[in-house]
Amino acid sequence: MKSGKQLVCIVVFMTAGWTAAANLYRYTDQNGTLVLESMIPPEFVSKGYEILNEQGQVLKVVPPAPSAEELAKKKAEQERLEMQSARDAELMKLYRSPEDVDRAKASWMSRLDVEIKLKRNQLTIRQTELDELRSQAASLERVNKPIPEALLQQMQEVQSLMEAINVDIQKVEARKVEDEKQFELDKQRVAELIKNKQK
Repeated sequence: MKSGKQLVCIVVFMTAGWTAAANLYRYTDQNGTLVLESMIPPEFVSKGYEILNEQGQVLKVVPPAPSAEELAKKKAEQERLEMQSARDAELMKLYRSPEDVDRAKASWMSRLDVEIKLKRNQLTIRQTELDELRSQAASLERVNKPIPEALLQQMQEVQSLMEAINVDIQKVEARKVEDEKQFELDKQRVAELIKNKQK
């Protein structure tokens, strides 16, 4: 003879099983038709469905599983927020006010200006060197003497160096423009973070 505790467990188990069996599933099939059944085919689970009791009351709404594109967007947004949070923490360590950003910007721009000035000085030196080499070549041509291959090679090397210096100058000037924009964005963000912190 079973104990009273065992009988209670059996009754509870049977009742739970009957209740689960009484639930209905409402989903949309491959034809777009709304279907109401006691079971939902596995291929439609990911598309979302509703669980109803035998009176037709909705017990639970299971949303569609996110698509690969939605998951990718969600991941990208999460990564963006994490990067923004890390950047915010860095900004608050670097600056105590928007004016601090202005001072850092002025210092950095001055440094880039010095770098450009040094490169332009190098360019002037190379230009003088090239002018002297060209003068030598012209002197030889005036007396109908051939220009040595070494002299031509040296002129080509100086020209190549000058081109490289010009490219470097353009890169630094472009960096100035981009860095100035970033400093302005940082200044705005620092102001926002301080304002939010004071609320």
